[in-house]
Amino acid sequence: MIFAASALGQVAFGGTSAGASVDFLELSATIACALDIGGNLSIANAPIGISYFPPTVDTPSNLFIAANNKSALTTTALTTSDLLLTVADATGWPGSGVVTLDLALAAARTATSSEIVYYIGRSGNVLTLQDRGEAGTTAKAWPVGSSAEMRNTAEHHNLLASSIISLQTVAETKANVTDVDTALDTKADAVDVAAIQAELDGAVGAGALVRQTAVDPSGGGDLYYAADHGITPANADNTAALQALIDSITALERNAVIIFEEEGPYIFAGPVQDIMRSNCIIQFPSVTILSKQFCISLRGGAGRVPFSPSSYSAMPLMAGTKIKCTTNTGSPQLTRPAFIGGIGVVGELNDNTFVIVGFENIIFLMPPNPVLTCLNLEYFTNTFFKDCAVIAGNSQNILDKPEPTTSTSFGVVQPRASSGINQRVEGVLNIMGFYNAIRVGEGAMINDLGIWASINGIVYDTSFGCSRIFRVISGWNKTVINVIGLHPMIIDELDSERWVDPAWYTFVCDVNDPNNFATGEIRFRTVVPYVGHVPGLFTVVGGANLYYRETGVAPA
Repeated sequence: MIFAASALGQVAFGGTSAGASVDFLELSATIACALDIGGNLSIANAPIGISYFPPTVDTPSNLFIAANNKSALTTTALTTSDLLLTVADATGWPGSGVVTLDLALAAARTATSSEIVYYIGRSGNVLTLQDRGEAGTTAKAWPVGSSAEMRNTAEHHNLLASSIISLQTVAETKANVTDVDTALDTKADAVDVAAIQAELDGAVGAGALVRQTAVDPSGGGDLYYAADHGITPANADNTAALQALIDSITALERNAVIIFEEEGPYIFAGPVQDIMRSNCIIQFPSVTILSKQFCISLRGGAGRVPFSPSSYSAMPLMAGTKIKCTTNTGSPQLTRPAFIGGIGVVGELNDNTFVIVGFENIIFLMPPNPVLTCLNLEYFTNTFFKDCAVIAGNSQNILDKPEPTTSTSFGVVQPRASSGINQRVEGVLNIMGFYNAIRVGEGAMINDLGIWASINGIVYDTSFGCSRIFRVISGWNKTVINVIGLHPMIIDELDSERWVDPAWYTFVCDVNDPNNFATGEIRFRTVVPYVGHVPGLFTVVGGANLYYRETGVAPA
């Protein structure tokens, strides 16, 4: 069953009644969504200025995003076919919308002097137009200095009215029919999906129709499938495609989940951008404290991430979605260079950004002996992980991990300044092969943490809020905990396995706190390879303000 939207914003069903026929070439010109093999619908790449409800939910973009008092003069001339419109200043203009082009001199304007255009993207002061001569107007040539304004238009009003009527119609149907999908199926008169898909593929190109950007049933927000946006394991570099998708989501200011469906690896080889500030390859947006906060999370679609490291035999990478950064050059500027990161507006509460970022069911891969930090969340006030692994190298094997030599490199850096207790790790987070495995952030709540083959396993820096880790397992780390700033903390259970044979990861100490910065308590258990639990081995440098208790040993 295929649905198309007419030019007037009314929903048209691509079904046929008995004996009727469909002109598929005409249908392909207005088709905006279709059922894929999984029964999903899509408006991800559909034209704007059309309502697609029902059967799928409209977005702010396709119904037009409006803004008050937005006008500017053009700075380049336009022919009747140009699709790039450059204005003097588009600050504050939304990512898409309706623009009326007209003569700069108001007194010279007439009823037919203007041209209406829809723009579908904005980069700085350059607007990308969907087409020319929209809403019944005629494409014209425009000189430099022409007027470009976001005016109210009849087309926008009629589109919203049509959407409301469609919603009311479905609501009325819902009152009489238990299953709206059944009603829609009946309306479509049992159209042959495969036949229509084949016809459309021939008309507009195979693969032109994509699945719906739907709502995540688990509550994550709008769903975006990576493959629908050109992000695939077949690409030599997915940097530009993922950054463009994140930027598009940012313009909508809605909660969103990006699904990486395959095991991958998805390769990211792009250079570090915004070197003097965010200093990262993939940059999450800057959101001020006065702006609408929203969440963007990356989720692996290949199932939960298993993890079981070894130093005894070669081990391939485990099953699960893999996101791989191949870049291994960068230098510290305002912040440490990173694969994924971001920073807030200058002067905005220590340059923090108030977008929420999350990572679920993903194996992040970095080059051996990494120069970059994998996930630098230094300037984010809210973050979360659920069942992820961050690995330097291409295996779970300790033996193939070279000694890390870049002291600014971390697997994960949590925020130093939290907006409440919002640094969460659900499930398990495993980190392997970095100079520093993780810097625990202010107010962090970590369920289960595995730190492996690092110079420093956990780094505690200055924090006003108390962090808590319910369980840590440490293996093949020189120093398990390194305290470099005042930090209140609790670790409910630390299983510390020390490696005593000669190697770069030969054990040095459990807690290194020479300035007695840490306050709080640690419950621990010390383990020796091939032996098991050996009481009384816990080693502390400084740490005078910490309370220690050994599991399985009666208090003194």
